[in-house]
Amino acid sequence: MEFDKNILALAPPRPLDANKATFGKLLCVGGSRYMPGAAMLMCRAASRSGAGLVLAALPECILPVFQSERPECVTVPLENLNLTEQNYTAAAVGPGFGKGDAAKNFVFEFLKTNNKPFVLDADGLNIVSENLAAFTARKTCPCVITPHPGEMSRLTDLPVSDITRDISGVARKFAEYYNAVVVLKDPHTVVASPDGDFYINQTGNPGMAKGGSGDVLTGVIGSFLAQGLSAFDAAVLGVYVHGAAGNLAAQKFGQFGILPQEIADEVAQVLRHCDERGEEAIQGRDFHAYKRFV
Repeated sequence: MEFDKNILALAPPRPLDANKATFGKLLCVGGSRYMPGAAMLMCRAASRSGAGLVLAALPECILPVFQSERPECVTVPLENLNLTEQNYTAAAVGPGFGKGDAAKNFVFEFLKTNNKPFVLDADGLNIVSENLAAFTARKTCPCVITPHPGEMSRLTDLPVSDITRDISGVARKFAEYYNAVVVLKDPHTVVASPDGDFYINQTGNPGMAKGGSGDVLTGVIGSFLAQGLSAFDAAVLGVYVHGAAGNLAAQKFGQFGILPQEIADEVAQVLRHCDERGEEAIQGRDFHAYKRFV
């Protein structure tokens, strides 16, 4: 499988004198009693895509099962999390969170308090759709949202059919109006920035249309935010790597049998090609070569 070197060149270099702080601390918030797997997939993908440390803030009821599956992550009960005291580089919020009162209270408090780059997905978006004024009034910081057409319909009150008919246009208008990078998921996912740049992704396959794949994407984008990429670059690299990982998984298991955790694991295989770039490729990368204006 061939990879797009211009997009992979966006990946941050891994200096020889690095330590875990070099690659950021990602705060992952999500999961619930009946959906612990969403948080596990998000954190697994974040670790596989290079975050120096993954801090999982989860409902206390799922901490034991999470800790047994993800020993590389640091955990904290969500009920004890104090955003103003917690040190993190970027955040990923929403997968498997549910829409109960505790989840809603956290999301709206997060939007008021957080001043770090973040990616918002899944139930985080469904909660925001009930009070877009809170999203508009959030603190100024880089933001990525990753809706599928159903979630975008709830955010915009547009019918899903209108959204799928004009994926690029809807993504670009929302990005500009709400000052957020929009990853509007589709067979050819669109990434739109508030300043009008957009990218249409070409990686991925129908086998990825399975519950949990989006949680993996959230973890990958969050990891790249934590490592210092801009919101647009993190989103472009994230959707490309996520789709390429899905293609590698399909080669191994076939499209019927891909599991989301296998996509997360194949992310590491895609990013292995970044290790082979060499210093000259890193220094001479063209940051605009990946922007496809279609």
